[in-house]
Parts: sequence; C-alpha cells; structure tokens
Amino acid sequence: MHAARLQSLPRPNARWLPALAAWLVLTLVAGCGYPETQPMNMEIITSLRTACSARNGEWLDANEAKIEQRRASGQMRDDEYEAFMEIVRQARGGDWAGAEGACLKFQNSQRPTDEQVAKIRAFHAK
Repeated sequence: MHAARLQSLPRPNARWLPALAAWLVLTLVAGCGYPETQPMNMEIITSLRTACSARNGEWLDANEAKIEQRRASGQMRDDEYEAFMEIVRQARGGDWAGAEGACLKFQNSQRPTDEQVAKIRAFHAK
C-alpha cells in the first residue's frame, strides 16, 4: 500500500532547484545585516551586551550616552549608530534577552582588526 501511495505522489520538478539555490546563497551572504563597526566602537558592543545581560538601566544609559557622544563627534557612522540604537530601543522596551542576543549577533558579525589578530598571534607564540 505504501509503495502505491509513493508512486502516486508528483515527482519534484527540477526547474525550481537553481532558483532555490540562488535564494539560499543570497540569504546566507546577506547575513544578519549588522554593519562593520569601526575598531574604536567595538568595545561598545561588549559594554552594551553586559548592560543587557545584567538588565541594568544605568549601564544602558551610559552606553546610550557614549553612542550619542561618538556620533556627535563624528566617530560613529550612521549605520553603526542605527544598529546600536535599535538594540538600546529593544532593551528599553523590556526585551533584555532579545537585546542581548542582538548584541551577540552584532559582535559575531565583526571581523577582527589587525591589532586583535597580532595580539592573538603573540599570545599563541608564547
């Protein structure tokens, strides 16, 4: 009975496979959409994540002030600012765990700087 049921199912149409493959590649290449952060602003990701994991409003305020200061002084691009502020808004809305997760995704989307790579190499050379 099972064999007859399987034979009656329509066979997959291979014409859609290239489109599916292209969609998967584009989805993976697009990533999570976080901008590459300037090295001087990378510590904000870590600090913001700590504030979110501790659910500490004072630390969140301090991070927001640092983000605003960096933007005002021209040390933060608009795309960085928007990514940081989206996380701040999420935490202020009460979704601390979601904001912490967003910090982790933001952090994981970054590439190490030459200085960080040199420090790691020096550490492992000992």
